[in-house]
Amino acid sequence: MLDESSWELQKERPMALVLAIIEKTHEKTPISISNYMKKLINIDSWIGRYSLLLSENPDEIAKIINDLDLGVLPRKDLVKKVLDTISKIE
Repeated sequence: MLDESSWELQKERPMALVLAIIEKTHEKTPISISNYMKKLINIDSWIGRYSLLLSENPDEIAKIINDLDLGVLPRKDLVKKVLDTISKIE
């Protein structure tokens, strides 16, 4: 079992990032999400770091999408934080 901080770092933050991109772009394919993440790589926060890691791994993005489809969701405030951050770059 993951402790709370491990859960957030390993699962919740990547899920929040993917879910925010899905909400922003209305695209749900791993490739389109990966391509959008490439725009976020230079953000100086965990959002940029996770984008860098995930943008080169569409299989991991697909697993996250599957988890989201199964109802495993990140906290709404974390998704909002990602949406607010990525909205500033456009």
